Amino acid sequence: MEIIVKAERKILWASDFSEMSIEALKTTQVLSFIPQQELIALHIIENPMDNLYKPEDSVPINRLTHAEDIVKEKFKKIFEEFGIAPKFYRIEVLTIEIGKHAGDKIIEVADKEKVWLIIMGREAKGMKRLLGSTTEYVLAHAKCPILIVRGKIDEEIFEGHPRLK
Repeated sequence: MEIIVKAERKILWASDFSEMSIEALKTTQVLSFIPQQELIALHIIENPMDNLYKPEDSVPINRLTHAEDIVKEKFKKIFEEFGIAPKFYRIEVLTIEIGKHAGDKIIEVADKEKVWLIIMGREAKGMKRLLGSTTEYVLAHAKCPILIVRGKIDEEIFEGHPRLK
């Protein structure tokens, strides 16, 4: 059976590096049956300098750039562990001001890139839900489908899958 996808072949993986976020990455690899698919790995950094400086002061770019470099290296290490070649992914690290919602940036990137799917992890928090969580925000505002991964993937189900180690 051949599957034809007419929309852009991009998946946005919004990661906070939590355990469920890594499980969501596994899911992106299971979805790799769609040819020529690009994975956009996105991490949002809240600007750590916003609360340290007055508006008239300049934000030291080198400290923020260092944080972005750390995130990029973390992504590269994860992709290497999963055996995902650099030609299959692109890393985006964006900064938001304190008080702004990370979900806005996720939606902005998804719209700009015309992704066909957003994949995110969701930490199990019991019966009480955090109404302001990023996952719930994206779920309420995204224009494309969203896959929320909660719980570990049964690795035996995917045994032998070519893109999962």
